[in-house]
Amino acid sequence: MEVRNLFTSSFDMIRFYLKSVLFILLIITILMVLNRLYISTDRYLTYNKTKDFLNISEGYDFVNFGTSHAQFAIDYSTVYKKGFNFALPSQPLLYDNALLSEYNDKF
Repeated sequence: MEVRNLFTSSFDMIRFYLKSVLFILLIITILMVLNRLYISTDRYLTYNKTKDFLNISEGYDFVNFGTSHAQFAIDYSTVYKKGFNFALPSQPLLYDNALLSEYNDKF
């Protein structure tokens, strides 16, 4: 009995490569859809603290920017002035500047 090679012709190889590419594209598409669905959930927005940025009022006396140290160290609910905490984990200075430019009219 003769053992058949896995790929007997170049046509079989081309078909295998096409199926592999289609499978990988299908997996990537599924992951992109799942990611899009996840980042629109309240859990993601609450974890990322960006949900707070959607409803910022005006007239703040104090605001702070920075990394997670500032995020968890400063709590404006204990003072009698109005403040907002813009700090996020791993936030670079460039991001702080962008937030300041975006929300400068709110304080």
